[in-house]
Amino acid sequence: MSPTILFSQDYPDCVVLEIEDDEQILGLPNFCTDITNYIPDPTNGYENSPIRTLKISLHFFRKSDGTGIYQPEGIDTIHQFFDWLKDHYHNMHPPTLPVSPPAQEIGESRISFELMGIYFHDDDYVYDFPLDFYNSYPYDHYGINKESEINVFFFRQSNYTSGAGVAGPGWVNLRNENYDSWASSQLLAHEFGHFMGLFHTGRCQGSLCVDDDLDDTYTPDCNLDWKECDALLNPVCDCCSGSGISNNTMGYNKCRSYFSPKQMGIMHRELLHNNAKSKFCTFSDYNPLNSITINEDESDL
Repeated sequence: MSPTILFSQDYPDCVVLEIEDDEQILGLPNFCTDITNYIPDPTNGYENSPIRTLKISLHFFRKSDGTGIYQPEGIDTIHQFFDWLKDHYHNMHPPTLPVSPPAQEIGESRISFELMGIYFHDDDYVYDFPLDFYNSYPYDHYGINKESEINVFFFRQSNYTSGAGVAGPGWVNLRNENYDSWASSQLLAHEFGHFMGLFHTGRCQGSLCVDDDLDDTYTPDCNLDWKECDALLNPVCDCCSGSGISNNTMGYNKCRSYFSPKQMGIMHRELLHNNAKSKFCTFSDYNPLNSITINEDESDL
């Protein structure tokens, strides 16, 4: 199958509609793969950086008799949780550990989320999920609108008291008993970062310290645990000779509130070029003030 190219207002020659492999950009100029070309531009109120909005459905599991920690009475809290999620991408803090030379500070990622639906399911099996946390069972049995919405599943596992998440192709599993907390919204923001192509800022691979290979995120980052962001805390990581914990959202810290410019560039490139991800995305909000009416025998060219 040959790639279909659109001439886009955003990136001419770069928008691919059909490709044989969603992980590749076939037959396109080199600048299409350069993440710096996708970093949001804050000039004039981001007029050249449209918002990409991911469509999300939230699923909460209860026991088969309808009891459990997730209940419809908490619907207002769920909406607050979702607003916090959006805030992590809309109102980012400056980095606590700047890089050298300093990276541009961009406070708005131009990525947002639209809540399409909230669903409650009564199922003892998933409520206290016995399978590997990475298993797609909830998505396979309860996912909806799989070609247009990312399905997020909340359940508990009684053997674990900590919250955790994993992002799959079109779904996110959250082991979580505190869906009404700011920390839980940080966790989901982190998992969506993975969905959009980001790696952890620091991780241990055997005895080696491995980072995300981006020169505008702090390295070596001791961002490996649920700890405060402070250069004086945890000065030596388990495998990294780091000197502090950054507030990057792609770490495990308690104050996740920042994406670097190149991290934002990766996310925007993925949402434009990876069909497996772009299908969940609306690229801009309709504004009737910017509409164009084309009558018969007329052209917009």
